[in-house]
Amino acid sequence: MVVVIMSSLLLSYCKTARYEGETVRWYDWNSGYEFAQKEHRMVFVNLTQDWCSWCLKMDKETFGDDEVALALNEHFVPIKVNADIKFHYKLGLQMLTGDQLVTVLTNKQHLGYPTLVFMYPPMKIIRIHTGYLNTRDFTDLMNKFAFYVQDNKKDMSDTAK
Repeated sequence: MVVVIMSSLLLSYCKTARYEGETVRWYDWNSGYEFAQKEHRMVFVNLTQDWCSWCLKMDKETFGDDEVALALNEHFVPIKVNADIKFHYKLGLQMLTGDQLVTVLTNKQHLGYPTLVFMYPPMKIIRIHTGYLNTRDFTDLMNKFAFYVQDNKKDMSDTAK
């Protein structure tokens, strides 16, 4: 009975955390960032808006690509934050709106959507990119971040403690 309930909850969560047409297993900020901190995993944050046509194009073409989805799911905790949704995001002891979280994650230099943030907990922001990226360009950026983290893993582990 418990297994059936847990399976139903997990399936329900997976359905709500995904966006139509994508194979990336998106987390919301609160659960994804907490998971990344506990597991010391790299984080990829996709900051988006409902009205953003470039965001929708990137969702469909870039994040809909099987290889991109596989790499994001295996090597990162992929988090999607839609600033249009009226929701409170937890950061430390603070509760932030979507706009406030965007401001924090972009070091007050937010220039538009989509905005892509590569980071390592706790709040070590490595790279911020604003604007659409096709599959090839996104893969290149993702690989550069992964290599950076690999080369600096010891320093980042010390920071996380």
